[in-house]
Amino acid sequence: MKIAIIDDEPLAISSLRRMIENIPATAIVGSARSAASAMHLCEARQPDLVLLDIEMPQMDGMTLARELKQAGNPLVIFITAYDRFAIDAFDVEAIDYVLKPVDPDRLRGAIERARSRLSLRPLMQAVESAALRLHSAAPHPPETPEQPVYWANVGGRTIRIPIADIRHVEACRDYAFIHTGRDRHMVRETMARLETAFEGTALQRIHRSHIVNLDRIQAVSRDTGLRLVTLDSGEEIPVGRRFYGRLVDAIDIAASS
Repeated sequence: MKIAIIDDEPLAISSLRRMIENIPATAIVGSARSAASAMHLCEARQPDLVLLDIEMPQMDGMTLARELKQAGNPLVIFITAYDRFAIDAFDVEAIDYVLKPVDPDRLRGAIERARSRLSLRPLMQAVESAALRLHSAAPHPPETPEQPVYWANVGGRTIRIPIADIRHVEACRDYAFIHTGRDRHMVRETMARLETAFEGTALQRIHRSHIVNLDRIQAVSRDTGLRLVTLDSGEEIPVGRRFYGRLVDAIDIAASS
């Protein structure tokens, strides 16, 4: 596995080099101390994995991780002294988030996870290519309106959930629970990211911790200042003050359509 180290601190680079030298089947292809140097390094050496600091001059590590998708799309493990960026790390599909001072065993575990993910890439590419060929060769039935779906990563699988089946979504720290009529699926997603994924559907954010399906709302009420929606299941979900006006507008649009 080819690894690049990107950190603006020379001592941090030296420390990571020493740790990686003790991990079998790894090779350090270079290091960089700035975003520009990192882009040049990744374009030239095409590493499989990048160990990336977050707090750097000129361009932070999160932004750089997005840019690296255009430079060979290496896997990313963040190495940082700050834990407040952990949720953002999942937004850029990082393999892991390792805090400084780096524990060698912790780093080894993260790199092995990256190795496992890397080994699956050819298989996933072959599956996607085969699916594309089958789709091109198959006779296409008359087009019918497609029902929107959400593809959720649940327990190591990606499952298909029709939007119409989702009753509501609730946040739980770094995770979210998607409630359907029969099941509850736990996904590692932020509410902001889910809100973006559901844009243009009947799923509407009504609280910092709740998204509901407008088609499942039976009533909107206020009780001593507390705003609530009642779903067709009988569940009552709180409505945040800053989301209330948007909810009323959405219901008006739905009622008139």
